[in-house]
Amino acid sequence: MATGSGSFQYIDTAVEHMCLRIGAAGRQIGEFGRHNLGEFAKTTQSAADSIVRVEFTGTRALDDASPGGSGRGDDGLVTGTDGDSAVVQFRPEQAHSIPIKDQNGDILGVSFPTKDQDEGQITSWSQQPVRTSDMAYVPVPSDKLPDPNQPAAFAPNWAFRPEPAPWGGDVQRLGYAPVYVDAHGNPTSFGVAVDLGAAGGPTTVRVDGTNFGRILEANPHFRRALAENPGMPVLSMSCKTAPDGSTAAESTAHYLQNEAGIERDFHAWTGLVNPVTGENGMSFLVVEQKDGSPPYRSFPYRPADNESGSAD
Repeated sequence: MATGSGSFQYIDTAVEHMCLRIGAAGRQIGEFGRHNLGEFAKTTQSAADSIVRVEFTGTRALDDASPGGSGRGDDGLVTGTDGDSAVVQFRPEQAHSIPIKDQNGDILGVSFPTKDQDEGQITSWSQQPVRTSDMAYVPVPSDKLPDPNQPAAFAPNWAFRPEPAPWGGDVQRLGYAPVYVDAHGNPTSFGVAVDLGAAGGPTTVRVDGTNFGRILEANPHFRRALAENPGMPVLSMSCKTAPDGSTAAESTAHYLQNEAGIERDFHAWTGLVNPVTGENGMSFLVVEQKDGSPPYRSFPYRPADNESGSAD
């Protein structure tokens, strides 16, 4: 099967390397972890061969504009800005969302679709029998990515090197999936579709990280995913919410951990993100990697120190 120049030539080494790094030796992990890694190792080669064309129309990027307004009043409303930069307020439940489900119908997280293709893409990705993003991600150098503003299918020419994800250890230890949160994003905000009563249907509204955290706090799909995946970290799928100097992911994590009482680690991406569905029953998270640095940032949950301070 034809592949792009240099594509996937390191797959066997990469899978072996990944398995070693995340401790895939039989007795060290539970049955769930053994099954996932076994399936990953057995079928990644054939699935990699199928990813000879990738659509980057599905990147989770929001154009670089900041939301206006902030905070939530005593009436429980959250604040954001519409496409005309007008400040709008709405109830958290007005933000359109769908559950992210696996092939068995179990809820893994929540998606906030704002574009026509979003719902179908995330559903296809999440319901593959082998969802490799539970354990790994596929980093791609910035210079190998197409222009996301000119979406077109392209033949990837990067070496297919899956990397072990920092949440993979939690999957092995606890036997559940990460709690996925899918929305378009940028360094300062997330996009949600809100029914404001406009004649044209739902309006895409930008909200800052704190307000996005409040939307998540009230969202039944997110709450269900937390309950069905106890102890598992929250994994954002949004683009560009965690580069240096950004506020979107960090303020969301801070709100969830410190205000909403959600005692989970939070992981987010520094660049573009694309959920990719391959053939042969596998799906991947392809992410942008810049300058060889990790393409993600982690915000660990740290319990508040309730002990009274001691004198110096």
